Amino acid sequence: MEIDRSGCANVAPTTTTTTPTTSTVTEDDEEDSPILSSKRSEREDTIERERDAKDAKRVSPLIVAGGVLTGLGAASVIGFGVSLALANKKANDLADLASPGATGFPEGDYADDEVFDLDRNKLPRNNAMSVAFIVAAPVFLAAGITMLVIGVKRKKGAKKNADNEAALRRVRLVGVGPAALPRGGGASATLRF
Repeated sequence: MEIDRSGCANVAPTTTTTTPTTSTVTEDDEEDSPILSSKRSEREDTIERERDAKDAKRVSPLIVAGGVLTGLGAASVIGFGVSLALANKKANDLADLASPGATGFPEGDYADDEVFDLDRNKLPRNNAMSVAFIVAAPVFLAAGITMLVIGVKRKKGAKKNADNEAALRRVRLVGVGPAALPRGGGASATLRF
């Protein structure tokens, strides 16, 4: 179709034997085929705009990492609350077992394996986890929020720079020539936006 449109097919062949050719181009094919009137600079500009639009939609790794770290910080805050509540419950259970009952003697027996495990293992483990969560939470939150802020600012800055570059690329010098002014002459420039 491109050869037919350009007129190259109408050139007479150099050989004496010719075979008849028939065109099977239908009306629908002509509507779907591209018109070859675009310039190279226009095609490159279109490709660059598409690439910029694709880059603008892509999520920055800095934003993803910031989101993950912020999520870990929030999970650490929740973990701290849960661990603190469990440690408080175990401490209250131990206090109830050690307090004097109706007979004046403690209700719990530290010779029992469950009570001993609760006092020596489970309560200290919950306390240590609470400390670990309260230390990790602000670190993760601060790092995550910082990465998010930096990532968003970089993305906005890149978009602003791309917009400025695109605006500068759109301005083209089309012509330069002499100009007549009321008190003399000068030069004029024609710009295309």
